Amino acid sequence: MLGKLRDALSGLPRGTKRVVLIGFDVLALLFALWLSFSVRLGGSFNPTMYHWLLIALAPVVAIPVFIRLGLYRAVIRYLPERAMLTITQSMALATLLWVVGLYFAEATRFAIFPRTVPLFYFIFGTLVVGGSRFAAKAMLSLPERNIGREAGVVIYGAGAAGTQLAEALRTQGRNFVAAFIDDDQTLWGRDVAGYR
Repeated sequence: MLGKLRDALSGLPRGTKRVVLIGFDVLALLFALWLSFSVRLGGSFNPTMYHWLLIALAPVVAIPVFIRLGLYRAVIRYLPERAMLTITQSMALATLLWVVGLYFAEATRFAIFPRTVPLFYFIFGTLVVGGSRFAAKAMLSLPERNIGREAGVVIYGAGAAGTQLAEALRTQGRNFVAAFIDDDQTLWGRDVAGYR
C-alpha cells in the first residue's frame, strides 16, 4: 500500500504536487492551532465566529511566507536536514505575523486569545510541517521492491566491507542479500547487518 501511494505521488506533475503540499500544510497548521488551544485550555475551547476568523487567518498568513522562503521549491525526496532550519524560520515569521493580527484584534476587542497559544502554535506547527516533510522523504526514499525481479547476491566477508555492501544493496532495491560467506567461524550462524 505504501508503495502504491509513493508511486501515485511520484507520478504527479510538479504543480499538482505543490498544490497537494499546500493543502496538507493548511490542514497541518489548523491542526497545530487546534492542538495549541487544547493544550493551553485543556480541551475546553469554545470558539466564537471571531475566533474562527482569526484561526483561519493563521494558514492564510503562513502559506505566502512558506512560498516566499522556498518551502515549496525543495524536492522532498532529496530534502537535506538543514531544511529544518528554513522550516523553523518560516514558521517563526508566520507566527509573528499572525500574532500581530491577534494583537490588533485584541486591541479592537474583536477577540481575545491566551498569550501562550502563539508559542504552542509555533512549536506544534514547526513539528507538524517539518515532521511531515521528513516522513514523506523517508517514504519516498524507501527502496523499491521488484518482487520476482530481484537478484540474490552472496557476499564473501561478513566484516565492515560486507555490511557496507549489504546496506548499499538494500538501499538500491534491485538485489537482495541471499547469504554471507566468511571463513571466520565465530561469525557462522550470527546476524550480520540484519541478515543471518
